Amino acid sequence: MNEVPESPRDVVSALLDALGITQIVFVDDLFAKRVALSDVQAAQLSLTADNVKAITGKADFNLPNDVDVRRQVFERFWNEQSSDSQQQIGQQLIAAAQETQSVTADDAKATTALTDIVGSNRLKTLSPLEWTTQRDTILESAKTGRTLLLFDQDLRDAQGSSTGGMTLIASVLAVADSASVMCGLLTHTVQMSNERDAWQTLANEHHVDRDRFIVIAKENLRADPLQFARMLKLVALSPDCREMKRCIQQLLVDSVTVAAKEVADLDVFDFEHAVLRVANREGMWEPDMLFRLFEIFQRTELRRRAYDDTALDTVTQRLRKLSNIPTDSPSKSPVSTWRLQQRELYDAGEQINKLHLPIEIGDVFVKTGGGTTKSYILLGQPCDLMVRPNGVRSPDARCVLVGEVTQVEKTTRYDEEIQYFGDDASNKYYVRFKRISAVPILVLDLCVFNADGVSRFVYECPDRVHPAWQQRHEAIKRQVDKLLSEYDSFGSGKANENDLTTLRESLVQMFPPIVGRDGLFKAKIDVTGTQKTLVFDCARVKRLNRARAAALALQYASCFSRPAFGPDLGSV
Repeated sequence: MNEVPESPRDVVSALLDALGITQIVFVDDLFAKRVALSDVQAAQLSLTADNVKAITGKADFNLPNDVDVRRQVFERFWNEQSSDSQQQIGQQLIAAAQETQSVTADDAKATTALTDIVGSNRLKTLSPLEWTTQRDTILESAKTGRTLLLFDQDLRDAQGSSTGGMTLIASVLAVADSASVMCGLLTHTVQMSNERDAWQTLANEHHVDRDRFIVIAKENLRADPLQFARMLKLVALSPDCREMKRCIQQLLVDSVTVAAKEVADLDVFDFEHAVLRVANREGMWEPDMLFRLFEIFQRTELRRRAYDDTALDTVTQRLRKLSNIPTDSPSKSPVSTWRLQQRELYDAGEQINKLHLPIEIGDVFVKTGGGTTKSYILLGQPCDLMVRPNGVRSPDARCVLVGEVTQVEKTTRYDEEIQYFGDDASNKYYVRFKRISAVPILVLDLCVFNADGVSRFVYECPDRVHPAWQQRHEAIKRQVDKLLSEYDSFGSGKANENDLTTLRESLVQMFPPIVGRDGLFKAKIDVTGTQKTLVFDCARVKRLNRARAAALALQYASCFSRPAFGPDLGSV
């Protein structure tokens, strides 16, 4: 079990130790303004002795009450410090004495907080000019001890530019090895609420690899030091994250090459049996079977190579050790992985409909009219939904079950949550097992032939429809033609056209469940010129993956198969 650090400083110390970072260099135009002893004396005299002790890091600092004596004691301490320490301590004392909220004062206070969190023994503060003169030396020393470079963005107070920090970061990353140097933009020009967006934007604007730096709001230092520690951890994680992705990319390329060769090496005997005969028997598209074989070969090769890759194992262990240092805080930046999980669970309607993929368990449908917010998920048995090469199913089911999906104010045992269903992570959706409807399978089948997913009969079968579904289209066409011909002939000979229209409309109600008006999805005869077709107020909008959809079907079955006993007479 990992030991939980007690404070932001403990967290940062653990991070720096784990990474082997021996030095943190902070470049800010604040340090271009060299402080004078007279200003520092005035500042320290306005503070309590305890404040001065905390800032100087001198716990045994004996500051007497007498002003003149205190001034002399502090001057002796001051003269014992190096020039860098004098400037750093002086800036912090002046910042602590400041009562204004100017950017300069905020910068100074941020520096004080930074020193408190990372420790003065590791922190080196530089002005932009000092950075320029010491840059090569610092980068060279980083080869023997990892260095974290933090840059302020707005360097105009040191004759720089408002985006000077990113310019310096770009120049460092152009020559420095990410294994020895890590970069962060520590700036007041970004707020805690938009660090992530600013990071993406700045990376694009300055053509910098976003995996090699991070943006940190100075606001973190005082408002939420633990969030600063988390951002610092991300700075440290970035180089190894980049390396791990590089390793995986290479493994993927290599395993794909091997798998592609294995596919190419399939002899005609196995190819004819698996790719042609088995696929055709099950109503599959033959290339899909070839894709399945490729996935088998690629998955096996990828795992073998990954477990033998010592470089990948090394970087994984480093990342794991660092990531396990707890840095969660209430103000931590949000992540977008909710969308990634949603993408894993659902295929978008645009994809499955444009590809004319067959109806499958987990397909989600909506009514195209009436303004309802309800959706309906198909819970049919996967094998029974499969269309065979002759265009029919075995058994030839006429109806399938769909469950209502909606938000629920008060759930019951008959409501099963379906995760990541909507577009808002805060909203929960449920499949309502007491609101299961039997829908004519023809209604759903028609969605396959339309790129927009609408349940509409089309006379010309699209070119890219699977062969079994081309046969399915022919069977549906015969069925729809018969219905439409009866529609045309119904009421012929009537002199009154209004009567004829009324009679023909009534025909739609005479063919349940095929084109009935009393089902979940309603039918109409769509007439465009001389062309007539059958349309339902139904459209396929997405698909839940098979494993999750099958789990829902099992939940539905178990919900209604649980035993029921008589009332317990012994209960009180």
